[in-house]
Amino acid sequence: EIKNKNMKNKNSKKINEVEKENLKTSFNEKNNKKSKDDKKKIIEELNSEIELIKKGNKEQVDLLKKKIIELENENKKNIELFQMKAKSFSSKAQEEIQKIKEKII
Repeated sequence: EIKNKNMKNKNSKKINEVEKENLKTSFNEKNNKKSKDDKKKIIEELNSEIELIKKGNKEQVDLLKKKIIELENENKKNIELFQMKAKSFSSKAQEEIQKIKEKII
């Protein structure tokens, strides 16, 4: 009877150890799955943020390109206006020179 009791205790201990090991394994598997899911979520969030940044950068580049074109067009208009004023000034200067020449002659 004592032998039986000892065997039962040994078996009970072994069963407890196996159950503990099963619980640890189950817990680790759940944690690993959670960890993988968490990592996956974090990666998805980071990728989403990267896409937003790329989109924002593209929009900024597009705005800058548009602004550059506007400035180039404005610059062309200013150059044309300056050239017209220069021609006008040159014509007036020629007229004044001609008047002075006529007075001298």
